[in-house]
Amino acid sequence: MSTRLIAAFLAVLIIPTALIGYFSYHSAKDQVQQKMTEPINTILTMTGQHINNLVGEKAALLSYIDSMYGSNPSQANNEAVQLGIDQLADTYPDILAITVGNDQGSVISSPAIEDATYDPRSTEWYTNGISNNGSLYFSSIMNDPASGKIYVEISKALSDEHGVASIKLDLERLANEISLVDVGGNGSLIVVDSNRTIAAWSGAIAKGGGGELGGALIEGIPVHPNTASSSDEPMAFSQFVRTDLAYDLEVYNGINALTGWNVIALMGHEDFIAAAKPIMVSSLTVIVISVLIASVIIFFILRSFIVPMQKLRKATRSVSEGNLSERVNLKTENEFGILANDFDQMTISLQSVVAELHQTSSLLSHSSQMIQESTEQTTQSVQHVAETMHQTAESAIVGAENSEQTANAVEEMARGISTIAESASAIVDSAEETERAVANGGKTINQVGEQMEHILGAVEETSALINELVQSIR
Repeated sequence: MSTRLIAAFLAVLIIPTALIGYFSYHSAKDQVQQKMTEPINTILTMTGQHINNLVGEKAALLSYIDSMYGSNPSQANNEAVQLGIDQLADTYPDILAITVGNDQGSVISSPAIEDATYDPRSTEWYTNGISNNGSLYFSSIMNDPASGKIYVEISKALSDEHGVASIKLDLERLANEISLVDVGGNGSLIVVDSNRTIAAWSGAIAKGGGGELGGALIEGIPVHPNTASSSDEPMAFSQFVRTDLAYDLEVYNGINALTGWNVIALMGHEDFIAAAKPIMVSSLTVIVISVLIASVIIFFILRSFIVPMQKLRKATRSVSEGNLSERVNLKTENEFGILANDFDQMTISLQSVVAELHQTSSLLSHSSQMIQESTEQTTQSVQHVAETMHQTAESAIVGAENSEQTANAVEEMARGISTIAESASAIVDSAEETERAVANGGKTINQVGEQMEHILGAVEETSALINELVQSIR
């Protein structure tokens, strides 16, 4: 019974608590996931705005350079443009180079290009700039092997459509500022171009395993093309879950309309699990503490049951062994106290009944002994009477025989004495009647003797029954 009670208590305690903890954990995990992923699009948008501010500011200088170059280049104008771009290069230390080339092959640059054979018309920035219909062209993100700098070339056709201006922009500042962005948990933020080249990143992927700045992004993370018709369009978002890893990976993608770069946020489900883990730990702690507290409560509850039951069991066993003076003596007022009090009253009543039975048995035993003694005396008296009757019967028989002899003598005397004949005849008749009476008396005495023997047997049976009754009562 105690095992069943313990199992019932623990089941009632642990099962609901475990279910509450389980559902609380999953609910908390979902809420944590929602809270951690809610700001993702905002982070992507702010990163895109930061790219616009940092890169777009430098791209806007191309329009200023275009205005300096003018539509009628001359030697004096070229010197003014050179001075202007030198000032710009000094003003913005993240500008690695500014170059202006025309369709005649002439070039103005800061710093100066020392290669006399350099022809801007054969470069990528020129050809793509001139063919981009007056829009900004952003080259792929490149890594200068000599200096180790990560840069992008931004070019735009001049307004006279006979030349192109280009800015070679160092992306170190962008990379440093993006590295400070915290996506949350072990999340990562990555800026890549359409060729999957990494321009900047932050979070777990920057700590290793995701490639390197200026290198290619690891496979499995999609990069989307820029479909914006204008650089002023808001960032386009997409999202998918990669499920082929140890933990599901949430991938959020935003496309910067100005540069066409992908701003990617990665968030692993282990972050949601780790964030919700304190709730699981709290639930387990509550369960353990509840079990410990419940164990103490169960102990005292079971003790309040088992101790009275053990006392009642001990008292019952003692009474069954004949000790009617055993008492439980519980001083509680609960059901066990009432049961113990009823048990004590029962033993008191039983003890009184047994005492009365013992007293009655003693009296009955004494009466039985007296009856037995009286029966024995009666038996002896009956035997004596039977013997006396038997002797009387024998004497009567002898008397009868003597009466016959007397009758014969009287008859003989009657022959001689006629005067007394009638008297003798009467005497003979009387003697015969006496003989018959004596014979009948002997039969009667024999019947009385048999009846006395029957009485003696009945008395002996009665005595035996009384003895057996006494023995059974004892």
